[in-house]
Amino acid sequence: MTALILVIEDDEASRMLVTYLLEADGYQVYSASDGREGVRAALEHGPDLILSDLQMPVMDGYEVARLLHADPGWRRAPLVAVTAFSMPGDREKALEVGFQDHISKPIDPERFVRQVEAYLAPAPWRLRLAMAVNGARFALAQRIVDRLGERTGGIAAAMTTGHETWIAREDLDAMRDSGLAHILSISGLHMAIVGGFAFFLVRL
Repeated sequence: MTALILVIEDDEASRMLVTYLLEADGYQVYSASDGREGVRAALEHGPDLILSDLQMPVMDGYEVARLLHADPGWRRAPLVAVTAFSMPGDREKALEVGFQDHISKPIDPERFVRQVEAYLAPAPWRLRLAMAVNGARFALAQRIVDRLGERTGGIAAAMTTGHETWIAREDLDAMRDSGLAHILSISGLHMAIVGGFAFFLVRL
């Protein structure tokens, strides 16, 4: 089935260009001209991917991410910022509120569709223990499994053994949304902070 992509972009020329490129490659596209309309569309249509600008009137992209991650009715999908990151700290702020990644503006029409396709192919994260700053490994590991189920047992085991593990994107999102994990970006390096443990995140 053809993927449905939601494009949230207030600039009409940019919105039309992105829509044209995606539709020309066979994708279904639903577009929204501001963040509030984008949140409604995401909840109503359940897109497979959301591409959102950050700086928009009515509601910016940061608030879009916060509202979607807080809504239990949202069918989870990769959330990618398409932005110029004009202010210092914008990239880190976007990751903190729930964007998975970003595509830089101005977009490159020759590369854009290939960039988008990378987010439609589900890929797990490899988690490598970077450091442990407290000793409550077993209690926290058990709390993760109890809260989120056996699918997160891999990260719980990694916390008790120090070995590498794997985690699906949706499970990492669930850990973040439940308050068990925080995602940081430091000089382009993504890390997950789980309790007193820091994990490097490496997309496969």
